[in-house]
Amino acid sequence: MATRVGSKSIFGCLTLLQTWIYEYFPLFCPSQILQAPDAPRASSWVCHRFAGGDDARQRLVQYRQMLDEMSGEDVSWTPYG
Repeated sequence: MATRVGSKSIFGCLTLLQTWIYEYFPLFCPSQILQAPDAPRASSWVCHRFAGGDDARQRLVQYRQMLDEMSGEDVSWTPYG
């Protein structure tokens, strides 16, 4: 439901969702950092917090365009080997 145009919010374990997206869709993955072997996998990426407003709307349009233009080659089907 959160992906629908009229949605105003999303809830749940968003860290898990972001990690899944970064693993399977490298196109959306921010830069990775070196981490300790026993550190949580979700701490592997440098994520930036964005403010709302016009910039957020522009990013949303960009992300939707990127998703529309993706092909099967843009997906990591076996991210863990």
